[in-house]
Amino acid sequence: MESSQLNKARLLMNLNRASEAIQELKQWLVLYPEDIEALSLLIQAYISTDQHKAALETAEDMLGMIPDYSLSHYFYGVTLMLNKRYKEAEESLLQAIEMDPWDADYFSMLGALHNLQKNWEKGLFYADQGLAVDPEHVRCLNTRTEALTKLGRLEELQSTIEDTLAADPHNAYTQANVGWSKLERGNVHEARQHFAESLRINPTYEYAQGGMKEAVKAKNPIYRAYLGYLFWMNRHQSSVQWTIIIGFMIGQNMIRQYAERYPILNVALVLMILFMYLTWVMMPIGYLILQLDSYGRLALEKRQKWVGIITGVALLIGTLTLGVYYLIPFFIPVDSSSPAAYYLGQYSHYYELLFILGLYSLLVIIPLSRVITDAEELPTWFKVVSWGIIGLGTLAVIAGFFYIGLGYMFGTWALLGVVLYGWVYNFVAFRKK
Repeated sequence: MESSQLNKARLLMNLNRASEAIQELKQWLVLYPEDIEALSLLIQAYISTDQHKAALETAEDMLGMIPDYSLSHYFYGVTLMLNKRYKEAEESLLQAIEMDPWDADYFSMLGALHNLQKNWEKGLFYADQGLAVDPEHVRCLNTRTEALTKLGRLEELQSTIEDTLAADPHNAYTQANVGWSKLERGNVHEARQHFAESLRINPTYEYAQGGMKEAVKAKNPIYRAYLGYLFWMNRHQSSVQWTIIIGFMIGQNMIRQYAERYPILNVALVLMILFMYLTWVMMPIGYLILQLDSYGRLALEKRQKWVGIITGVALLIGTLTLGVYYLIPFFIPVDSSSPAAYYLGQYSHYYELLFILGLYSLLVIIPLSRVITDAEELPTWFKVVSWGIIGLGTLAVIAGFFYIGLGYMFGTWALLGVVLYGWVYNFVAFRKK
């Protein structure tokens, strides 16, 4: 009877019904607490259901009961990694390798751990060590593909991709991983083919779904350039990323200081501000791109569709109103004696309101898209700040109808709020990642 219960747990795991397998395995382990296979299956079931803390506790129990078994150290290292205890995870995986240096799985996981920490050279080293044990080990080949992609070693990468696909072409992860590699190198069409094949094998595979969304967005040249920037930033350690960001801000301030003496620098300043703005709004613009694609919109959740629609409307209003604001002086000089110039002077109040409305429309996308998309993940205080900035911008537009000076005052506060908001949001998202 007990044997049939363990067989049932194995079957449930093979059917991707990990939650049910957990119950069967718990009952089995009450009778046989040191059953290695049952403990291993329970750890894997916890990992499959994202119960990383429970997986770590089970791995600790397994290690305590069977400390002389390499698999105990391996699972302990895996669960430590999932709980972001990277240094301890590396020590445990190295211990597993020391006890059994002929298991390529151990090397592939250690390589994946270093890739996760963006230590690409070490990730490549351990992937190669695993491939020395098993030249067709799929996970080592995938780990090698990722490391070579980030290192930009294209000749080796192409050979590794061919080996990876030859080793297991019907593996959803392999197809998706190759898709991401090709997407990072700008081969959008080929990337979509691999993502499509991955989704054919496993229609609910989120790694491939995310890649397919990015590939659809990448048909837009602006988004493709932005995606290239993200891939470039992602190759670097977090400390380097923050150095680049802070250096960008310092450079922007220095250019602003010298812009009066050298007016040509204003061009560079405008481009830098535009770049910074696009990095903040490209996520909702991505939803807009998907919304406009007949296939892409099928991949959007309801909230993402709303963000795409709101972004499109806000961009249209902002572009039109600011366009009119800056074009009117070219056609109606303020110092002319024409009737049009007279009426422009009479209604200058509403003319200035165009600027406030246009700026508000372009800036409100930043907090509004975040608070809608990440409503369940953002801290409560951050959501309050988000709605406060949105409200302040709305108040600037309303106040501008009655007194333009008041509108500009609220608008200035909202502008400063959005700029600070953009940096704080990046920091919060970065810490979460």
